[in-house]
Amino acid sequence: MTCIKCKKEIEDGSIYCRFCGKKQTETPKPKALKRANGTGTITKLSGRRKKPWCVRVTIESNGVRKRVVAGCYERKTDALIELERINNLGGLPEFHNISVTAARDLWMEKHYDSLSESGRTNYNTAWGHFPDHIKKMKISEIKAYHIQSIIDAAEKKGLSCSSCQKIKQLASQLCQWAMQNDVIDKNYAQFVEINAPASTPREPFTGEELNKIWTYYKHSGDLTAGIILLLCHTGLRMDELLSMKKTDYFNGCLHGGSKTEKGMNRSVPVPDVMLPIVDAILAEEGEYFVSNADGNKYDPKNWRNRRYYKALEAAGFDEELIKRRTPHSCRHTYATLCARQKMDDKALQDILGHEDISTTKNIYTHTDEEYLKAAAKDLCFIDVKACGW
Repeated sequence: MTCIKCKKEIEDGSIYCRFCGKKQTETPKPKALKRANGTGTITKLSGRRKKPWCVRVTIESNGVRKRVVAGCYERKTDALIELERINNLGGLPEFHNISVTAARDLWMEKHYDSLSESGRTNYNTAWGHFPDHIKKMKISEIKAYHIQSIIDAAEKKGLSCSSCQKIKQLASQLCQWAMQNDVIDKNYAQFVEINAPASTPREPFTGEELNKIWTYYKHSGDLTAGIILLLCHTGLRMDELLSMKKTDYFNGCLHGGSKTEKGMNRSVPVPDVMLPIVDAILAEEGEYFVSNADGNKYDPKNWRNRRYYKALEAAGFDEELIKRRTPHSCRHTYATLCARQKMDDKALQDILGHEDISTTKNIYTHTDEEYLKAAAKDLCFIDVKACGW
């Protein structure tokens, strides 16, 4: 006979090969016992996955029996334990039966405290576009076409692309919550398409316009003009800067932020050319970095209308140009000019607090405060010599 491994001739009836030691008869693996009907199934999903073992059970919804995913697990033993637990409970956990409204309430309890006031307002507005019949549905029954129907209805009402994006973002957050609690196995919001026209893009300040603001600040001492230049040289949102206190400036950086998880509590370096403006701001009365007449926090809308636009007008901007240079144009100016000056992508992302960059850069590249300060130290978007600084 021939060895099943090394293919050498060995004595007939040999149990092991005398050359390589391979056992000549394979012991068949015992087949897994089939589970009783109605007690669920465990299958291993194809592909390279962190949690390949999928638990499915049968539920009854509106008189129709269907199989749903109860969760995915890293090990088969964990899947067996979960399936046993579900059967002992007599069905799926409570989360599988809660409505979209209840899921939204649970999500709010965890995340709303970390959102800014404007963030809460945006999510509440987006929630108002969810029709009642979808709010009453079970979160486990939501599919992509349900979310798409909300977006389509919003587009017919004439909502902007950004408003539709906020609706999609809320739906995505609810799907992620459901995935984390093993209610669904995919984020259905990712399959939704938005066809609403994009809003008019914000225009950054040009170098000539920044020089005009700089010249006005130097000759007038109007600190609002200095704050505009500081926004353009840090990339901070207007409401972020107005929310900061003077104690939030230390080690050459402004500390704070808003919006996303990445955008909050970030370090924003102040370039050297802006330090005289920072010193002038710190010399002002009040607890906040930019305080109102009473020394308290400035209302963003009030500061924008009474200070920001007035400073641009005083600097020589015409009415049409002022309309196109909103406070958020300062942030676009920073991003645009930093990119032109070849700032490192990762440093720019961390300073702006953006989420959208490649996975490799997000996960495997890290920046500390000193690195960010070095990257922004010599930034200067104005002609200092020409302006006589």
